[in-house]
Amino acid sequence: MKLLSFGSNGNFQLGLNHSDDTDCPQRVLFEDDTVSLNGLLSVACGGNHTVLITNDHSAYFSGDNSCNQCGILLKDGHVLPRFRKLVDVFEPGSAEPVKWKLAAAGWEYSILISTDNKIYSAGFGPKGELGQGSNVQSSDCFKRLNWFPIQNTSVVEVVASLSHVVLRLDNGELWGWGVARKGQVGEPAISSIWEPRQVLVNGKPTSLVRAVDCGRMFTVFVDTDNKLQILGDDRHVKYNRTEIPLDLTLYQQMKCTWSSVHILDNSGKVLSWGNNSHGQLAPEVIRLNVSGYNSIPDIQLCEISTGTEHVLGLSLDRQVVYAWGWGEHGNCGRIDDSKRVDNDSVNYPNIVYEATEAQKVIAIFGGYASSWILIEDELP
Repeated sequence: MKLLSFGSNGNFQLGLNHSDDTDCPQRVLFEDDTVSLNGLLSVACGGNHTVLITNDHSAYFSGDNSCNQCGILLKDGHVLPRFRKLVDVFEPGSAEPVKWKLAAAGWEYSILISTDNKIYSAGFGPKGELGQGSNVQSSDCFKRLNWFPIQNTSVVEVVASLSHVVLRLDNGELWGWGVARKGQVGEPAISSIWEPRQVLVNGKPTSLVRAVDCGRMFTVFVDTDNKLQILGDDRHVKYNRTEIPLDLTLYQQMKCTWSSVHILDNSGKVLSWGNNSHGQLAPEVIRLNVSGYNSIPDIQLCEISTGTEHVLGLSLDRQVVYAWGWGEHGNCGRIDDSKRVDNDSVNYPNIVYEATEAQKVIAIFGGYASSWILIEDELP
């Protein structure tokens, strides 16, 4: 397996051992050349740092560590040019190191979920992003959120935006913390939530949620009744069932950029709505126009991923990766000059990677103006 990255790289967050932005996918580097990416569990991108969770339940970090968001003590400087393994974390009285299964990252903080469903955070969170308690704004290493009522439940998803975090439990409940003044972490809307709080909608806890994602100042979730709800600042992504006729019984994935929502259904089509100032919505050249939303009818996709203001799509045969949206740092690949529009917007499905016959794309990931592609080489 190989992991490729491209896009914004001013603080080495792409793990390429250099700090130049790149519009061409390059293989990421590890300080330990023996690291296996088979069964890679998670890629989470922060403002200028990245965390990977490998199949052996280890965490690796690259990029900016100036606020200790990587939880790694550096003797010289504040960046990790290549991915470095997080030193083992031990719980009091345990001889076994904590094993990781999920990760999320915000501007200058990181969240890790252990295999036994405990929650840890590190970095800088001036408005409660760490979730470690009242007015705890920084943590130089990964510390457990000791009070979280995790008994008899399992964390199955964790998502983060610039400054808020949301967990989905296996019972369908949502819990969140961080900036909450727009109601993005449910009711009541307050400036900051300093430790995990159950997400309430109309005074009731969410239940049976099956997917969740975060925009910049909003949270979107889909429940088992196939209802989509948006919490927080929805000025760009307001959802109206009559204008956006979604059949969520058929959906595969629901993802958000900072200001748009994208849904992949079982036919391989992408439905999107929201801010389109930089081509974030499904590309116009292949758009099926229906009042209020856009769709990709000709290119069939099996997977999508979103970054801050761009989208990645993987072809049904897992051979071609497309990108569209704001590509100012090269995160949408090399832009054809004949198609270039203002502000490095890509409003067409730009091909950013084509696999050879001996390759297959396993997964795609979007970050803060960065893009990531996991490939399998030399297929049998």
